Order: sequence, then C-alpha cells, then structure tokens
Amino acid sequence: MGSSELANEIEAPYILVCGQHACKTCMNRSCLHEHAMNTVIQIRNVPAVLHRRLKARAAIEGLSMSRYIMREMEKVLDRPSRRELLEAIRAQPEAVLNPSPAEILRAERESR
Repeated sequence: MGSSELANEIEAPYILVCGQHACKTCMNRSCLHEHAMNTVIQIRNVPAVLHRRLKARAAIEGLSMSRYIMREMEKVLDRPSRRELLEAIRAQPEAVLNPSPAEILRAERESR
C-alpha cells in the first residue's frame, strides 16, 4: 500500500507522518509518537569565543557539542528559576524566633 492510499485511509484530523509504517499524528492532541519526535533548537549569532569554549568543554567531557549543551540545559532547568525560588520562600510560614537574635546578642554582651 502506497503512502497516498494510506493517507486516504487515515481519517481527519489525522495527518500521515510516515508512509512506510502508516504512523499518524493527531492534530487535536499531542503527537501519538512523541517518543520518536525530536525538536531542533537553533541559536544564531553565537560569539566565536563562546563557541570555542563550548566545543572545548564538550571535547573534555567526551561528548558531542549538542549532547553537552543538552546536558547543561537540563542542569539549568532542574534548578528553580529566581521567580520560582522567591515564590517558594514567600510561601514558607514566617519564622518566630524566641528569644530574638537581638536578645541573644544583648545577653551575650552583658555577660562579658
């Protein structure tokens, strides 16, 4: 069966992704083959110095530059952003110290 025949058999709103295996992607929800789909990110105007540093670090780690950059992006995204960190701090209950730090310092100074 050719890809045009497969395309006719796949009802809307599906589109034919792979004529060889009759893979299809639903246009109303996430891709049925998300595990096989990769996204490309292109970064333009990378300074030559930065490119050389990335290339050198990737080589030292024994990784391709793409894999090295992906690993570094994963590390950055595993940490909370500044906004997320501030929101988490604000969500914490207010600490009540008894005695207060000022009282502790005052007592320490008076004991000398």
